[in-house]
Amino acid sequence: MADYKRIVPFIKKWEGGISKDTRDQCSKDPLPDGSGYHTNKGICWMTFKVVFGGGPDAVKKFYTMNDEDWGKVYKPLFWDKVCGDSIKSQNVADILVNWAWGSGVSIPSKTIQQIVGAKVDGVIGKSTVELINKMDEKLLVTKLKERNIAFYETLTANPKYSMYRKGWFNRLNDLYDKYLLK
Repeated sequence: MADYKRIVPFIKKWEGGISKDTRDQCSKDPLPDGSGYHTNKGICWMTFKVVFGGGPDAVKKFYTMNDEDWGKVYKPLFWDKVCGDSIKSQNVADILVNWAWGSGVSIPSKTIQQIVGAKVDGVIGKSTVELINKMDEKLLVTKLKERNIAFYETLTANPKYSMYRKGWFNRLNDLYDKYLLK
């Protein structure tokens, strides 16, 4: 079975520190301290407070986020949502969680459900995992890659997101060309 810890260095490699970029969707829900900051180490404040609440202690924890607290968000809200622990292929689990990390869980979940012929509801469960684990890994990785690239092509065609194109595609190229197990 896939191990959630394996992709953590890859995800962290592509994440910066604290951000208050107003072009980012996360800027709609900044920290309540008036600073305008909304993202740290790739985690939006709106996501962080699901785990830690929204009070002053959570704000402090957000600014000083350590690896343990980062993991308390990553594992249950991203890895577990794509059922990474139940997927046999490390590559497939890593593609799904990386995509979920950058775009939310729903789109990659629906995409893999479409590919494997599961009911498309955006929630990966036992029946979807069974179909994932039955499918040829190489074929599934190829189809996920095609759909992942098409998703970002469509997204970055929108002028609202076009400034992120180079970074998003650099990350995708790194994932598919250098990171995945051959």
